[in-house]
Amino acid sequence: MTDNIDENSSAITYPSDFTIKIIMKNASDSKPILLSIIQGHSKTFNEDSITSKLSKDSNYISFSAMVHATSKAQLDDIYKELSSSPEVLMAL
Repeated sequence: MTDNIDENSSAITYPSDFTIKIIMKNASDSKPILLSIIQGHSKTFNEDSITSKLSKDSNYISFSAMVHATSKAQLDDIYKELSSSPEVLMAL
């Protein structure tokens, strides 16, 4: 059986508010690094939309960032840059 999947299709309707979860090692520069990456792709990103939570032993920090996504390409670019950053352990 062959599935016809359009690589440009998306289950998300754009524009849309989209939450990105990011896990990083807990360091003083974690949030500024995250801000730099997201703001580089979303000029309207509101820093106040970020929430954070420390791990049990405070070794890691997870962030949730609400991005107003205008396209699949924009989200893909954000995820690519987050994933390529050595400080980011995981982006969901």
